[in-house]
Amino acid sequence: MSGYRRQASAELPQCSILFFFHIVKTAGTTMRTVLQRQAQLGDFEYIYTDTTRKPRWQLIMHQLSHKVAARRVIIEMHSEWGLPRAFFADVRRIRRLYEPLGCRVTLGTMLRHPFTFYLSWFNWRASNYMPLCMWDPPRDPQSRQLLGWGLPFVQATLEDSRGGRRMAIPPESAISVLDHFDVVGLTERFDESLLALGTASGMRHLGYARLAANNKPEHPKLAKKILEAVLRDLGVPSTKVAVGAENRRPGFFRRRRLNSSSEAGAKVDGMDMEGDRAWSPEAVEAIQRLDQESLRFSLKLQGYGRKPQPTKTDCNFYPCMMSLKQADGVLRSDLCAGISVYGTEHLLTLSREDGAESDRQLPILLRYREGELIEKFSNGQAGSTGAALGIELMARGDILSAAARRRLNPMQLMQMADGVSSFSEALLTCLSHNGWIPTGIELGTETGTGKARYREEVTNRDMGAFTAAAPSSVRVGEMVTMLRCVEAADGKDVLRVALEGPGEALLLSLYCAYRLPLLVASSLWEARAVTEERLPERLPGRALDLSRMAVKK
Repeated sequence: MSGYRRQASAELPQCSILFFFHIVKTAGTTMRTVLQRQAQLGDFEYIYTDTTRKPRWQLIMHQLSHKVAARRVIIEMHSEWGLPRAFFADVRRIRRLYEPLGCRVTLGTMLRHPFTFYLSWFNWRASNYMPLCMWDPPRDPQSRQLLGWGLPFVQATLEDSRGGRRMAIPPESAISVLDHFDVVGLTERFDESLLALGTASGMRHLGYARLAANNKPEHPKLAKKILEAVLRDLGVPSTKVAVGAENRRPGFFRRRRLNSSSEAGAKVDGMDMEGDRAWSPEAVEAIQRLDQESLRFSLKLQGYGRKPQPTKTDCNFYPCMMSLKQADGVLRSDLCAGISVYGTEHLLTLSREDGAESDRQLPILLRYREGELIEKFSNGQAGSTGAALGIELMARGDILSAAARRRLNPMQLMQMADGVSSFSEALLTCLSHNGWIPTGIELGTETGTGKARYREEVTNRDMGAFTAAAPSSVRVGEMVTMLRCVEAADGKDVLRVALEGPGEALLLSLYCAYRLPLLVASSLWEARAVTEERLPERLPGRALDLSRMAVKK
């Protein structure tokens, strides 16, 4: 208690402006009580806003910039839609106006360990409406908020490159945004983070009590069991302990379908996918228990109580798995039966046709949507049809325009969806009509360093107001995949079409009855081909032998 008194008796700054970006599920409600107490005790003004885009935010900026004078104010920004590109320009402008007066201008936020973030996010957002096994949220939720992509209403059909659920955001992009912050705290080290924020901004009253009691006590208990089991698998005693040289293991620790956040795939070494490992039996059991408890709780709530929950899950606001969406969001007691609880979602393994190195295979982790399309193809189901396919064709119109050798308008692209069941089939039809013959698909590229095997593109946007550029879109971690075509007339002209990934390459090969070979760069094979025992553990009976699949003619 003596430490609190010393802090409370510290000298109050004459001028201080604190911008606090409240990322969901990072102890922000507890932090808010600390921020509000500064206003209750007369030290600071306190302003809360749930947007940094609408006129409300513009009014706050106008009030700060219209009359520049010594003031003490705290502005809490709490929005799942994330920080827009103009936000940092606004903060930079306030710095230029107030810092010459000797005013402190502090930008702070809090982050949380991805495992605990994910489970807390589920308990708060979705556990009243669906079981854990059916939840399919966007990846990298904390990074998405920092980069302005947002969390709610992310459609399952939205392309990854346009902010879809499985858009992979590299740590470098998030760190480049965090460089603009003065204080970046950690929920697991809340006390130290609070002291750092108080020191930077001049807040004096830092006492707090933990809030946000959970009305579903079994959920956090079971979530804690999952966390403990997963950390044991990683050899890490606590979320507060960084993974160091003394407890490293090779490879990624991959999540199952349980977790759609790639942040939770803790990388403990510099290698790529090699050495993916399955969940331990203890973790599998803990996951299944939370699956069943959350399903029981959701079924109990629907249609009962003073405030009955909706009888159908809204899969737009509460993103769910495709199986639940196709069932119109109706919950059943057997929803979690047969769901894979460990290993990767869709793993493609390639072997060499020439018989060389027959003991090695090349594992490629597919995006969920790619694997889903391949499964549908194997079952004779259509991938996308009608308007949905037309929208996808318009979104990827540049590829089709290159094949057609002219710019195709939206109506022409929509018409190409007639009579085809997938983008792959539409692309092959377009190539054929315009005199191109596909000759092969290239996976990876030849390079001396091996770093160019993956597409790593980060485009920047101008922040204005002399602020450094910030990332606007990211496409990282996708294997470079190219479709090679020659002109049917003379075979001289060559067209190389960039594909979305290995899954789309495989679909094209299947549509061509395997007349379209997959050519793997030798550097990629040498770097990532592994023996059978190094492959991730797979569920028995779930493997699909694509080499014997009946293909369309």
